[in-house]
Amino acid sequence: MNIKLVAIDEAHCVSMWGHDFRPEYTQLKIFRKSLPNIPFIALTATADKSARIDIEEQLGLINPKLFIASFDRKNLSIDVRGQVPKRKKLQEIKRFVEQKKNESGIIYCLSRKNTEEVAEFLKEYGNSVAFYHAGMSSEERESVQTKFIYDDIKIIIATIAFGMGIDKSNIRWVIHYNLPKNLEGYYQEIGRAGRDGLPSETRLYYNMRDFVLYNQFADDGANSKMQKEKLRRMLQFAEAKSCRRKILLSYFGEHLIENCGNCDVCDNPPIDFEGTLLAQKALSGIARMKEMEGITMLINVLRGSNNAEVIAGGYNQLKTYGVGKNISFFDWRDYIIQLANQGLIEIMYSESSALKISPIGWKVLKGEQSVKLTRPINPEMKKKKESIDRKTISEEDVNADLFTQLKKLRSSISREENVPAYIVFSDKSLKAMASQLPITEKQFLSIHGVGMNKMEKYGEKFIEVIKQFKNEINH
Repeated sequence: MNIKLVAIDEAHCVSMWGHDFRPEYTQLKIFRKSLPNIPFIALTATADKSARIDIEEQLGLINPKLFIASFDRKNLSIDVRGQVPKRKKLQEIKRFVEQKKNESGIIYCLSRKNTEEVAEFLKEYGNSVAFYHAGMSSEERESVQTKFIYDDIKIIIATIAFGMGIDKSNIRWVIHYNLPKNLEGYYQEIGRAGRDGLPSETRLYYNMRDFVLYNQFADDGANSKMQKEKLRRMLQFAEAKSCRRKILLSYFGEHLIENCGNCDVCDNPPIDFEGTLLAQKALSGIARMKEMEGITMLINVLRGSNNAEVIAGGYNQLKTYGVGKNISFFDWRDYIIQLANQGLIEIMYSESSALKISPIGWKVLKGEQSVKLTRPINPEMKKKKESIDRKTISEEDVNADLFTQLKKLRSSISREENVPAYIVFSDKSLKAMASQLPITEKQFLSIHGVGMNKMEKYGEKFIEVIKQFKNEINH
């Protein structure tokens, strides 16, 4: 066998810290040893720093070249809603999908039972829905997946068993019915929306019951401690009072300077205060403990605790001992999480969750950069998120009737050629056609996603529909 290169996709599964630990992937290190002179490439979209280090170790990669692209998906809006009762949540989802008629979307649920319940509920209101979970036969799952790819089903209600390897470009929204297990999984799942670059929406519902259940599941799983730490980080994201995109990017080692303006927190920003001095106290404590301790120890030192572990570590002798005794334990915890969310602190899960100071954090500590923090706010004070037009091509510029006609033509071609609709043309391309009304070959070629091959193959049919539409509106 003449092997030139081995590529490992979804490489986060190799890592013991990966979001979806699969023992089979760990066997790849044996395969790697059997091919010592063959180059290996590991590919993933969802590996934090700890996972990246572990992937290198698991695969025996020595001084590998690391290529990290931006994690920022600017076209995805992020909305998080906490402690919503089940009945109200279902009604909100119903209203949401009613506003998204003829758009493809995914609803992720914690359990198989949830997927079937939500699917049945939405079907009652005439929605094109199917559920998907590991309890179905492979034939049933394949059938549902195929119908979704070909737009025969618009909405999939699924567990996390659905989605890996799915590259359907026109998924316009993703809803999490329950709290995800970790930020890696959450990021990967919302990333299935808007792959064509058009504005797409994501919404996350969570409550403490989800957290408790996952915590219980973690007790029986591999790397229980790690799973629980990542679950806490997920909850902290959900309860955060700062720009959510900043938090996500920071988690993966990327730092956003300005707030995104495209999440629920940015839409309704909390009142902040000058928190530089408070941040410096926390960062100084981390530095003086040589970046070897976690959140609880840091807080105990800042508050001047006589805890036996504080004394044993000699931390009661540090200059930062007791500098924050006037702040409660829980407030300190909140502020430290905010610092992590803003990218000043890294939580190293592979090192017993020790806190490390990031390059931005060192700047703050040295007085080269300031920090804004927020105080706890009453959830009742939070304004309801209003529907905001986030379209790059405004709805005024896109004729809805023409867009519908173009989608029908695309659907007809997709069935005839037995290929997914988005392979013919993406939603982005169709919206551009509906907006710009191209009726010549040159004009049609200027549309996003149209090359000479597609022009020759489909151009005449689509131009004819556009011409007929223009004639109708002109007479």
